[in-house]
Amino acid sequence: MPTLIAYASAHGSTAGIARSLGRRLTHRGLDVEVRDCAEIPAGTRPSTLVIGSAVHESEWLPTAARFVDHLAAGAEELPVWAFSVGMVGDEGSALARPVTALLRRMLRTREPTAVQQLRARTHLRGHHRFSGRFCATDAADTGRAGRMVFRAMGGHYGDYREWSAVEAWADDIAVEIDRQTHS
Repeated sequence: MPTLIAYASAHGSTAGIARSLGRRLTHRGLDVEVRDCAEIPAGTRPSTLVIGSAVHESEWLPTAARFVDHLAAGAEELPVWAFSVGMVGDEGSALARPVTALLRRMLRTREPTAVQQLRARTHLRGHHRFSGRFCATDAADTGRAGRMVFRAMGGHYGDYREWSAVEAWADDIAVEIDRQTHS
């Protein structure tokens, strides 16, 4: 089976990153399938898995968490890369610099539960945090209090996805997969 890029996206930001990863890995010569976690049949066994989710309230979306919960027994050797998409990524951020610095320090020791489960159940090769897109239309889901907190943290609406970082991470994954298949 091809490399599976599975994702859970609330407003399309994570889906866009997943598609970009898929294009880059395909460009690097890999057979890739990009699918929403909600559309992947139970029991699917890819040769390699790249999985990502939007992060809401410090956790992956339920469809991604369920996908991780249902990984079949025997997934211990499955090579996996995970990515999380939120307001603060490893490179970009929708928030003010001091808030971003504080959150990045906190994020070094805190991963979403689904990522922790991947570490325990699979051969997780890496977890990358990408900053996403946060638009005024998306903010309606957060309610008035959420919008006020966003503004108080120095947040600005916009697209903070760092496409060069997405491509570089995909290149790193391609090198690892190539090394794994030729060893």
